[in-house]
Amino acid sequence: MAKRSTEASNSEAGALPKNKSAKLTLSTASQAEDAREEFKVNVERRVRNTMPTITWEVLEKQNSETTASIIGLYESNNDFKQLSKRLCKEIIARDTEDGDKLQKGIQLALDKAVLPKDNEVEPTTKVSVTGKTADTVADEIIAALGEAPSKGCVMTLQGLSGTGKGTTVAKLKEKLPKAQTWSNGNVFRSLTLLAVTDASEQKKALQDMLTPENLDSYVKMLEFDKFSENLMSRLKALA
Repeated sequence: MAKRSTEASNSEAGALPKNKSAKLTLSTASQAEDAREEFKVNVERRVRNTMPTITWEVLEKQNSETTASIIGLYESNNDFKQLSKRLCKEIIARDTEDGDKLQKGIQLALDKAVLPKDNEVEPTTKVSVTGKTADTVADEIIAALGEAPSKGCVMTLQGLSGTGKGTTVAKLKEKLPKAQTWSNGNVFRSLTLLAVTDASEQKKALQDMLTPENLDSYVKMLEFDKFSENLMSRLKALA
């Protein structure tokens, strides 16, 4: 009797039956998972509520403010960082390749006496754009020009792709209302089109068309004026 009573007592006061213990264990794990999921949802909601956003008005501007807003929104995003690094490397590689080709073209022009061999290069001013707004960069350029803008001057802006040349020019136009701007690239493309067309019509190689006389005639076919409210170059037809 004593032995049976002890077993009964142990069964009642000791460990729970295996099936009941298992149910409790599963219930506790399920509750923990639900709690973790609820915590995750709450965190994501708080992040969305505190994360900076970009308005449609800012996107429509398509200017330095738009760029700064996009960078500020994604600067902590790892995918954005990786994409930025890859594109930066590709841009530098492309600019390096273009620079090598340009140097060969300049050498060809020197050899053909299209360009004079002795060129006096005016002093240049380097402006770092890293971490600066377009307004700041434009202000530095204007400060470097001194009194030249008020007296009249010609300034050439150069830089790698993606450094903000176009944006800076737009800011300079805002700050210097009398300034007129145009892209040298348009001039080069226009001259190239004229040379290629002329070579095709005369059934000659393109290099044979790159003479001082021909280039002088091509330049005279360019017309600079305001067309469609913008200052740009316009081509006249080849004779």
